[in-house]
Amino acid sequence: MTGPAIERALHELPEDTRGDARAAIEWLLPEDDDAWEDLLQLAVQGFLWYSLPMKWLTSSAEHHEIAWALGDLFEAAGLVRYGDLCRSPETHALISRWEHDTEGARVQFRTLMADSGVDPPDSDLLTWGELQTLTEHAANLHVSHALEKAVAEGSLVPGRRGWRSVAASVTERTLRGPDPSGKRPSLLDAVEAERCEAWFSELRRRAVVPDDAASALLARVAPPPSGDVVNAVVESLEPLAWFLNEVGDGVTMTQAGYLPRRLVLDADERYDWFELKPQFSVRTEHDLPEIALLHDLARQARLVTLRGRRLTVSARGRQSLDDVPTLRRTVLTALFDPTTWDGDAAVGAAVALLCADSAQPFMRGDLDLALHRHLRGRWRREAGDLTVDDVRGASRRLRTAAQAFGWFAPAERRAWELAPRLTDVGRLACVLGLREVACGQRLAP
Repeated sequence: MTGPAIERALHELPEDTRGDARAAIEWLLPEDDDAWEDLLQLAVQGFLWYSLPMKWLTSSAEHHEIAWALGDLFEAAGLVRYGDLCRSPETHALISRWEHDTEGARVQFRTLMADSGVDPPDSDLLTWGELQTLTEHAANLHVSHALEKAVAEGSLVPGRRGWRSVAASVTERTLRGPDPSGKRPSLLDAVEAERCEAWFSELRRRAVVPDDAASALLARVAPPPSGDVVNAVVESLEPLAWFLNEVGDGVTMTQAGYLPRRLVLDADERYDWFELKPQFSVRTEHDLPEIALLHDLARQARLVTLRGRRLTVSARGRQSLDDVPTLRRTVLTALFDPTTWDGDAAVGAAVALLCADSAQPFMRGDLDLALHRHLRGRWRREAGDLTVDDVRGASRRLRTAAQAFGWFAPAERRAWELAPRLTDVGRLACVLGLREVACGQRLAP
């Protein structure tokens, strides 16, 4: 199964270790592959630290012998770094640990992989999925190759101060670089496009939307957003930016844990959100759902920090005020979080509103039915499956955000049965929110 170059290296080994080395290299390289350059340190680590002790059904002592034999083969082939990896104390300590402490070995395995410098880290551009499509797996290997090259050249030294920042920079630069397959402009585009297609296939499978509507929505969501679209949505988030600036270096919460009344009154004076004037007046943030939503969003996204009764803008919050893409992604990721009930309801409502036929009235009952189709396959009550009654009002948080940011058109007078209508910027925000979900991390069930 091995080619001439590998055979030459094998025949330099003593006969008693040649068989173990041959078995190991055949596991690592595809059949008939004679190219040492096809090997990745990431693959060698995965073999030594997991596959060998967990999938090779032989004794732990034999696992150690195979690792040593593979190291001899790498040394014979001139691959010194790989040979050192096969002989390292960390490798043999982990092989031994798998035999008697599986959970501890699993933690140690993940730590060693993360500290190796060649395991692609998560970044602001991409969080690697627990479940990876073929394209994402290929992208992960491509980034690992770039990281390994940086290690070999000495520009990335695992363990040296600041090395993780260097690894993140190499990762992001490679993701922004060309797609090796040539199908997409960049490697990131290729990963996101396949994630989008997988997510919309899931919508079709669950019959959340008809095939034609899902295809039309995919055509809007999948392409990377233009600068004009991003800017329009960011401008609509001005109330959140105002809130963060007002909190600034700190405001003192009330004894009950609410925002100070002066801040709430200033918000109402600026945006005229309170609808019960002049009969009633604003007293706390709970009288103004919009300011309560801004407070909740800022807390959820860690844009503010609460110590005791003192609320201040966090370093992350200050960065978001100066970084338009960060603010936009932070807000949309928090609002359209499919792992929470409110966030998943926002996803379902956005899909329904974007797919609604603009020529036909879209009623609240239609929205409830669409939410039920989306949520019933993903959430359950203790008593059993969700009913339509269970999902009424589930999109309340999105509705409050849409009122604060101008994403919904003013309701028609006396038309209580009509579902809310998206404004132009509201449609853009929902498209970008769904894109964050569709391109997000794929999680294992």
